[in-house]
Amino acid sequence: MSYTFRAYPNNPNASKTFIAAQFGSKLDIQYPQDFKFTVDNTTPEFLKKAPTGQVPILETPEGTIFESNAIAKYVARKTDPALLGGSVFEQSLVDSWIEFSRSSERNYLGLILPILGWGKFDQKSHDDSLAGTNKAFAAVERWLADGSRKYLVGDRVTLADIIIWTQVYAVYKFALGKSHRAPYPHVLEWLNRLAETPEFKAVVPELGLTEEDGKPKA
Repeated sequence: MSYTFRAYPNNPNASKTFIAAQFGSKLDIQYPQDFKFTVDNTTPEFLKKAPTGQVPILETPEGTIFESNAIAKYVARKTDPALLGGSVFEQSLVDSWIEFSRSSERNYLGLILPILGWGKFDQKSHDDSLAGTNKAFAAVERWLADGSRKYLVGDRVTLADIIIWTQVYAVYKFALGKSHRAPYPHVLEWLNRLAETPEFKAVVPELGLTEEDGKPKA
């Protein structure tokens, strides 16, 4: 069976799919690096697969999945359904964190995309994105500060961890330097601990977090 992930190179929403693919039965997914954003995603052929014209998409033997969280859920269902939670309650709590990730996505992308060259820098937008990201990270910090929790949901890695981890990782890798990490010690411990597990390490061999704040390209 063939699975192909299509997006521009270094898409911030890619790693959650590929980490989920490392669990359980695993899934081999191709990620061609020749995708031309604003060109390939505007063609009639692409719009038949993803009516919004947004990336990423996942081409599967059954058809195409669009929206990054839906793609990650699909992969989790194929590889290790327990990633979605071990009970109805846990499944709903995983969904809560996925919804949380959607509400904070615009902020973290607002920090990252100008640095990657996919958006124009605007100081007010940057400041708003930074405030929103800090608010989101503070919420995760409060949750993890409860000494009974090693993971966001239950007693093992779930898709909640994978999705939120990839957002935190992307912000600390590309956008926010060491000085921004001090207020969130529990988030940082969780980030580093999961980074050492085989499934995460297969996709992100080294964290390589930035020491200084990233500089926008435009």
